[in-house]
Amino acid sequence: MSRRKRPLHDSDPNANSGPLKKTLKAEPVPAEQPRPNYNLLLKPDLQKECTARGLIKSGNKSDLIARLESADQARRDKYAHGKNAPYSKEEVAKRPIGAKVPPSKHRADFGKNDPHEKILRRGPSGPPIYDEMGFEIDYEKVAKSSRARPGCRSMSGEKYLEMLEREDREEKRMAQIMGTDRNKTSAVTLMAWTDRISRDLGIPYHTVNIEDYEEWHRRGFKADGAEFEAKNMTEEEMDRITGLATGSDLRK
Repeated sequence: MSRRKRPLHDSDPNANSGPLKKTLKAEPVPAEQPRPNYNLLLKPDLQKECTARGLIKSGNKSDLIARLESADQARRDKYAHGKNAPYSKEEVAKRPIGAKVPPSKHRADFGKNDPHEKILRRGPSGPPIYDEMGFEIDYEKVAKSSRARPGCRSMSGEKYLEMLEREDREEKRMAQIMGTDRNKTSAVTLMAWTDRISRDLGIPYHTVNIEDYEEWHRRGFKADGAEFEAKNMTEEEMDRITGLATGSDLRK
C-alpha cells in the first residue's frame, strides 16, 4: 500500500500563495553593507571583534585590521554568486547550489562504489571525485577522517567543552532566528534550516555557518517554524536534504 505524500510547503520569501507563504513574505535588504573603517577602532575593540568572529586576536593593531578585512573580503566572495537567490526547492533539486555536476539518481553503494573510498584509492593528484549530490570531495578531508580512530578526540577536555558550549549557543540563536522552539528541534530541523539559508542566500549547503544565519536575518528573510517540521515535508524533500547533509563536511 503506497504511503500518501504530505504537502510540500516551500517558504520562498517572494512567494505569496498558500497559508504558510503568505505569513513569510519579506522584502530582503541589499546584500552589500557599508565597509567598516577599522582604523577608527582601538586595539581592544578590534580584539573583541576578532573574538566575536572566531578570529585570532593576537598581534598588533595592523595585524588585527588585516585579519578583519580579509574575513570581510572572504564574506563578500562567498555571497558574490547569490545574485539569482532565493532559489526554489525545485531548482536546487535539479542542481544543488555549488554542485559541479548534476546529482546522481542513485544512492552510492558502500565499498568499491563509495566515492570516499574511490578518492582515497586515486590519491591527492587523481581526477576529481564527486559525491551523489554532485559536489567535489576534498581528498585531504577524507584522508584525515579515515585516519581518525573511533572514540578518540583530537582536542583536550577543556577545548572540547568549549566547543560544545559554542555549538549550544549557536543552536539557540539559530532557533531564535528561524522561529522554532529550541525544545522541538531535531536533526531534520537543523538540516531544513541550513537548506533554507543556502537557498535564500545562494550559497552551498555545506558552507553555511552561524554568520550566514545572521546575514539571512539582517536581510529581512523570515520563516515559520512549522515549515521545518518533518510532518510538513514530502518524502522527496526529506531525501533531498538528507543527501545534502550526508558527507557535507568532506566537500570542497
